[in-house]
Amino acid sequence: MDQGFLFIISGPSGAGKGTLARRLVGAIDEVVLSVSCTTRPPRPREVEGVDYFFISEDEFINRIESGDFLECAKVHEKWMYGTPASFVQMNLEAGRVVVLEIDVQGFREVMDVNIDKVSAFVTPSNPEELVRRIKKRAPISDEELGRRMRVANEEYEYIPLFDYLIINDDLERAIDELTGIARAEMSRVLRRNNEIKNILRLRGKQTNA
Repeated sequence: MDQGFLFIISGPSGAGKGTLARRLVGAIDEVVLSVSCTTRPPRPREVEGVDYFFISEDEFINRIESGDFLECAKVHEKWMYGTPASFVQMNLEAGRVVVLEIDVQGFREVMDVNIDKVSAFVTPSNPEELVRRIKKRAPISDEELGRRMRVANEEYEYIPLFDYLIINDDLERAIDELTGIARAEMSRVLRRNNEIKNILRLRGKQTNA
């Protein structure tokens, strides 16, 4: 590709978008995962610089003021998340697909940025499964669970703004769909001008031979 594009994978908490994003990166060489900054503490097995950059709230605010983030948002009314703009731009210019796994609030912010992007909303087919996954992830109070489900209900209202919908009831089927979308978008003519020019140039040489 002449220039890469931003592949936004979003959806409610517990939808499995993080697992799908990592599987997509492993499936296609030209795809990289954008590593976000966050003020929340790391979960078990999360690795600094791989899953997130874990920073203090003061540092986060300083980086907002410096214009370091492509988007940033406060999630669950306490933790802040932000996407470093320099990382995204560097990889897009190298012709890579940058996968950005964010919540719907972050998606709304990125949609206003003038950058080539594709988006997919990930969700299980029923709310009961969403509740089960949230509980499985980590201990959570009934009050916090109720709040997250209210947020999820609000997030579902934004599905029509996305390019694609992925029903994540079967992980392997969901990753196949997501991988297919990525490969199809990478093959679009509008993103392969240099290759087209080269094909036409070689055709011209053959015609003149």
